[in-house]
Amino acid sequence: MWFASGCIICNCQKLTAYPAVVSPFIAQFAMRHASVHCSLCECSRCGHRFFDLRLDDQEMNRLYQDYYTESYLRARRYWEPWYTSDVNNSRADDPKDIESRRRGLSEFLKRYAPKDILAGSVLDYGGDRGQFIPLQIGDKKFVFEASHRSPTEGVVRLAARDSLQQQTFDLVLLSHVLEHIPEPHSFLRRMNVKSLARRIGATGSM
Repeated sequence: MWFASGCIICNCQKLTAYPAVVSPFIAQFAMRHASVHCSLCECSRCGHRFFDLRLDDQEMNRLYQDYYTESYLRARRYWEPWYTSDVNNSRADDPKDIESRRRGLSEFLKRYAPKDILAGSVLDYGGDRGQFIPLQIGDKKFVFEASHRSPTEGVVRLAARDSLQQQTFDLVLLSHVLEHIPEPHSFLRRMNVKSLARRIGATGSM
C-alpha cells in the first residue's frame, strides 16, 4: 500500500482530509492487516473525493483474482453478512442489468464514436465475461479480466497482460473500471489509449 499526496485526478496538492478506516474485509483479504487507517480526501480544485490510501499491484491481485469465487464470498461474508451468493452473482449475471448497461453504453457510443471504430475490434478491459459489450458493435470482441470466469459466446478472453501488447484494438472500453484503479493516469498511459480518447472522448467512473 501507499498514500497519495495529491489529487489522483488533477494532481492538486490542496486537499481537505477527513479521518477514515479501510473496510475490514479489504484490510485483511487484500492487505493482510487487521485494520488500516487512512483519510478521505476532497480536492479543492476539481472536487474529486478519494481515499489517500492506494493498493499496490500485489494487493490488487489478491482482491480481484478470486472475484466471484466461493473463497472470495466466504472471506467477504465474514465481515459483510449481507453479501450473499445472490448478491455476488447478480452484479454480473442479471439479464436486466446486462441489457441496461448494454443499452446505455450503446447510446453513448452511437453519439460520440465514429462508425469505423464501432465496426472494428473491441476490447472490454475488466469486463468480466464480456457480457456488457453491446451486441451490435465490434466484428471481433475481446475481454481482459483478472478473474477466471469463462467469456460469453462470441467473446475471446485474453488472460495475460502480455497479450494486450501483441495486438491493437479499434475501441477500448473501461466501463466501471477506473474507480478501482489506484493510479488512473498511469494506468491510461500504460493502456496507450490517448489517441482514441482524443477521437471520441474518455469516459469512466472515477
